[in-house]
Amino acid sequence: MAELVVIGSGETAPAMLRTHRSTLAAAGVGPGPAVFLDTPFAFQVNAGQLVSTIESYFATSVGTPIAAVRWPATGPAGTERALADLESARWIFAGPGSPSYALRHWHDTPVPRTLRQRVESGASVVFGSAAACTLGSHCIPVYEIYKAGAEPQLLPGLDLLAAVTGLRAMVVPHFNNAEGGRYDTRFCYLGAERLALLEATLPEGTGVLGVDEHTALRIDLETRLARVEGVGSVTVRHRGAETVLPSGGEITLGDLALMLHTGMSAGPPGPPAVAEPARGDDGALAAPSRTSFGTSDGTPSGPAAALADGAPPPTLEREANRIGERFESAFRARDVAGCVDAALELQQTIVDWSSDTDQNTHAADAHRLLRRMLLRLGELAGDPGAVAARLGEVISPFVRALLDVRRRARADRQFDIADSVRDALTELRVEVQDRPEGVHWRLDPGTLEEPVGGMVEP
Repeated sequence: MAELVVIGSGETAPAMLRTHRSTLAAAGVGPGPAVFLDTPFAFQVNAGQLVSTIESYFATSVGTPIAAVRWPATGPAGTERALADLESARWIFAGPGSPSYALRHWHDTPVPRTLRQRVESGASVVFGSAAACTLGSHCIPVYEIYKAGAEPQLLPGLDLLAAVTGLRAMVVPHFNNAEGGRYDTRFCYLGAERLALLEATLPEGTGVLGVDEHTALRIDLETRLARVEGVGSVTVRHRGAETVLPSGGEITLGDLALMLHTGMSAGPPGPPAVAEPARGDDGALAAPSRTSFGTSDGTPSGPAAALADGAPPPTLEREANRIGERFESAFRARDVAGCVDAALELQQTIVDWSSDTDQNTHAADAHRLLRRMLLRLGELAGDPGAVAARLGEVISPFVRALLDVRRRARADRQFDIADSVRDALTELRVEVQDRPEGVHWRLDPGTLEEPVGGMVEP
């Protein structure tokens, strides 16, 4: 089953696991390989690490190995091998990086034509973040505008969206981004005013397709249906008029085209909700009109109906907050084992989300919470003799789990995380020694009446 999947961000995060597994299965990856283009981030000094992270995420978390296709390739032979890999793929992925860099190395090459031919032959293309920006008729040069202060402008996109679906749109991932706090970073870091300026330059009949973070729009090219999956929603916008498609909802491509190309909502014909971007009495841009949209059968839908079990997919921030509350409850009850369980769950959650390139701020917060848990767990230690008596039940597994986090971080060359784990253990008077035969640890002899410790194999 051929699909075009647009992901707003978090394409290597737990929130997208279900989408990836489903699209890989629907694409029939068994008869053909699954690959990913590294182009959007190929210029970055950590490109090799990102390739390893993506390969590990799909092999370990998703359960399907995928192979990197390097583009631009090195030499004629490398170029031919890369094109051969793309031409035989049943599932093609691309994600974070720079949209403008990707376009410079895809335009005027066989890559756009190959992508279209693969979709028309029944393969699936899954593009997220920077790569998603390139799918429409026009593309936002995010780095140049947001990081370098360039004047708002648009680049010619791949226009793969129109080629395989007929939808004429500029694709805007990170639609609900909030990293800027009081500084408006919505709409792929553009903010409202710059989005309106760029939207006004789009040709008549071309709309804006906004995809929230950790959210996917799956377009089934056989049934001509589009479905929203993940944490947030998809916003269909035309000249300031917006229709919000919540997670769990479906819409036909015909209805989606009507909203994108004219601003009219699906259903009985009528004028656009807002003909031009609305302004307040002071002339400032006001929030555009927004209408919600139900499922294709008319059943109301929303975030609460995102999944079959009625719960929206998690984010690292939401999971850390939930685990933090569980730790606090156990701490108030003086439940040492409950505190340890919560801390271990948070440690595993951090590992699960470590491949998500869009969680830098939340990852730092989660690590701070874990360190705070460790310190507060020390408060429960109480009588040193009691701690020694329960070491096998409580302290040893906890220390070993943290040392495993440190080992993984060092293997991934994330030395700042490894050092933070060691520092936290040191604050709890756990001495760590790296030896050829393994990692030795012990509690400071001054902490307990009887020194205790152990060794973790390398």
